[in-house]
Amino acid sequence: YLTAKLQKYLRNTREQEHLFRCLRRHLVKVLISHLVEKHGFYPPSAEKLALAKGIITTFPSLRVQIDGNGEEYEHFYEPASHSGFLEMRLRNIRRKLEAALDTGARSEQDQGESSETGEWITLMKQLRPSSENIPSIKSAMENTYTRRRSWISKATPTLTEIFNEYPRFLDMPSLMDIEFGKLEKQTNSSGNGKRASFQS
Repeated sequence: YLTAKLQKYLRNTREQEHLFRCLRRHLVKVLISHLVEKHGFYPPSAEKLALAKGIITTFPSLRVQIDGNGEEYEHFYEPASHSGFLEMRLRNIRRKLEAALDTGARSEQDQGESSETGEWITLMKQLRPSSENIPSIKSAMENTYTRRRSWISKATPTLTEIFNEYPRFLDMPSLMDIEFGKLEKQTNSSGNGKRASFQS
């Protein structure tokens, strides 16, 4: 009887721990996405601290006391050491972005098959043009170029549909110039002197 009760307790505990981990990961992903949209990839420490405190206030079950000290939010963000789940998520996002900026566009095959392409589109939609965000937006547009051209070629969407999927074309006209420049370069390299249209 005791063995059965213990097994049930352990099973319930493991299930709760799994739920807590899922909730924590989802919260961190959503909240950091909002933070990046509002403050860029290097948000102020005060904003991260307020976010960490807000999480444990709203979800008390996610409080964790570390070594018997602290205020139970430090696992999300600890200002002195700049550590915690929130900071880890920001670093991972920045690392991916820096890698993309350093290496340039991926090969067409890699880009078309990569699940990260969808993340770049989401990021591009979330970010608003600003001095901090413009390099990230340009990188996102560069990393989704092959997918965009394939979609336009195969699905022949209307201009409205294109602008809905890639809204930064509307508030950053320079992106259109970059797009046409890449298309013209491809056209010239293929021996076709005809100017490429946006809906090629």
